[in-house]
Amino acid sequence: MTVTVRRTLLVLTCHLLLLAACTGRAPKEPAAVLPGTLRIATATSAGVYYPVGQAMARLWEQRVPGVKPAVLLTAGGPENIGLLMRHEADVAFSQSGIVYAAVTDGAKGAQIRATLRGLTHLYPNVMHLVVRKDSGVTNPADLKGKRFIPGPLDSAAYINSTELLSLYGLTLADVKAQYMGYAEAAVAVRDGLADGALIPGGLYIEAVSSMLNAGQADLLPLDAPRIMKKYPWYYPYTVPAGTYPNQAGEVRTVAVANILMARADLPDDLAYNLVKSLYEGKAELQQSHPAADLHIEDALRGITGVLELHPGAARYMREAGVLP
Repeated sequence: MTVTVRRTLLVLTCHLLLLAACTGRAPKEPAAVLPGTLRIATATSAGVYYPVGQAMARLWEQRVPGVKPAVLLTAGGPENIGLLMRHEADVAFSQSGIVYAAVTDGAKGAQIRATLRGLTHLYPNVMHLVVRKDSGVTNPADLKGKRFIPGPLDSAAYINSTELLSLYGLTLADVKAQYMGYAEAAVAVRDGLADGALIPGGLYIEAVSSMLNAGQADLLPLDAPRIMKKYPWYYPYTVPAGTYPNQAGEVRTVAVANILMARADLPDDLAYNLVKSLYEGKAELQQSHPAADLHIEDALRGITGVLELHPGAARYMREAGVLP
């Protein structure tokens, strides 16, 4: 295991422990839930996970008999892993890199790997580095000493920010960090209360649009080869010109795979029907957000080599020709 991966695992472990301390949560017996309730762990309401999770809930309620979905607002991937482990969620969103770091952690990785299963790839989680034009920031190295929003504490955005800054010899101690969600970050950047923010998510994100709409902020490119050399779960991604207001040209950045996962004890037939209904109802799902564009040929992206595929999902993948 490389020094880079060991450091990443240590950072994630600290984040998960800090989250447990801050929330006062500890491992406990599964919470009692109503029969048929399917708890879907998403993220904050200003991101993409939440509206897509709501669309999934509507789809599953209509297409999967006996299921009563409940959408949970969370801090994102790191918290969602904990919720699944504590039986406080049944299905959850996460970035593939966050899951990889968790399942390869020396202390808890084996337990997490035994508990979680992959259902399907969802869509690319694109890194949007937005900075004010008057901030003097032209690349991530210039964030030193600036008022920077890395996302909420213990969120996937927070971890993405620490990874990005580390490429330039920076930590969150080297910036004037302001920990807040996407909606609050948009207001802070737009009103000149922050110099920049990292906003990961599927195209398109309303918070990013809000920041660029006034013409006072730019979407900066990120060096994909540099990032991938240290953190191989990222991959190149181009934001097409005109995706956001005042974005005249394309912006080359990076993305990670967003995946849907579940606990290993989710019944096989239920997992099969959940995945099957997503692909059969993908047109309805995409109405919730443009990013929610599922492609069966990408179904295993971000899962292979990270999580074991749930047997119910594997059954559907075989029927769809993705698996032999």
